[in-house]
Amino acid sequence: MGNPTATTAPSTPRIGGAADRAGSGPACSDLKWIALFTDSVRRERVSASTLEAYSLDLAMLARWATSRGQDLLALSTADLTRYVAERVGQGTQLSTLARHRASFRRFYAFLISHGSVALNPAVALSLPQAPGIPSRPVRDEVLRVLLQSPPRRPQLARTSAYRVQRDHAIVCMLYGTELGISDVRLLRWQQIDEHRKRVRAPMRNGALRTYDLDPALIASLAAVREGWSSAGFEHAESSYCFPTASGLPMSRQALRHVVQRWAKERGQSGTVTPSALRQTGRAAQSRPRRPASAVAIVVG
Repeated sequence: MGNPTATTAPSTPRIGGAADRAGSGPACSDLKWIALFTDSVRRERVSASTLEAYSLDLAMLARWATSRGQDLLALSTADLTRYVAERVGQGTQLSTLARHRASFRRFYAFLISHGSVALNPAVALSLPQAPGIPSRPVRDEVLRVLLQSPPRRPQLARTSAYRVQRDHAIVCMLYGTELGISDVRLLRWQQIDEHRKRVRAPMRNGALRTYDLDPALIASLAAVREGWSSAGFEHAESSYCFPTASGLPMSRQALRHVVQRWAKERGQSGTVTPSALRQTGRAAQSRPRRPASAVAIVVG
C-alpha cells in the first residue's frame, strides 16, 4: 500500500503517486497537500482573503505542474522561474507575482516542517523588476459610460438581469469607494449600514474602518440585493454582496473578468481593470499627486 522506506512523519498522511496524475486538473495528491496546508494556516487565524489567495495560487501552480507531468512537491527553483515567466507573458501584474512567491514560500516551508521536501525552491525565486510606470487611470469619457446604469430590458432572464445589476454595482464600488479589491469582492451585507450610508471594512490589524457611501451606490446595492432574491439561484441566501451563482465570493480573477466584460459590453475596447478604477476614483483622493476624477455614478 505504501513505500516501506518513506520517511513521512506518522501523524502526516502519505499523499502522492503517479496514478493521481490522470486528467488535466491538479493531481489529487497535490490538492490534498494544499488542503492540509490551508487547514494549518487557518488555525493561525489569517484573514479570509489571505487564505483564499494561498489556495488559489497553489491550485494554479499545481495545475501547471500536472500539465507538465511534474509533481508539485518536486518542483525546483528553475521550475518556479519558468512558471513565473509564463505568468509574465500572460500579463500578470508584478504585485500578483509577489503574492505568488509569498504563497509558494510558505507552502514549501510547511512541507519541510512535515519532512516531505528537503529544500524550499521558492526562497531563491526572483521576480522581474517593476518598470516604475503607474497604471493609467480611466479617462473621464470612459468612466461616464461605465458608471451609467444600463437601461432596463424586460426581455432579459432574471439571472441575466441580476448579473447586469451586479456587474454595474461592482464597477461603481471600485470607483466610488476607498475599499480595496478584496474588500469589494468579499463584501458582506452586514458590513453595510444603509441608513447611515456607510460601509465597514476590516484592516490588516483586525480593526474596522468606516467609509461613506454615495446615495447612488446605496441604490445600486439595493437593486443587486433585490435581483439576487428573485434570480432563482440554487442557493437563495448569501451573505456576500457580489457572490457567484453558488453563493460564494468571487476570486480576484473573476472580479477582473467582470470589470473587463462590463467595459467591453459598454463599447470600451481599452483595458479597464479593478486597479485602474480605484486609482481613478475615490481611493485616489489619498494620493495628492494625482487628483481624483469627479464623474458621477448614475443608477437608472
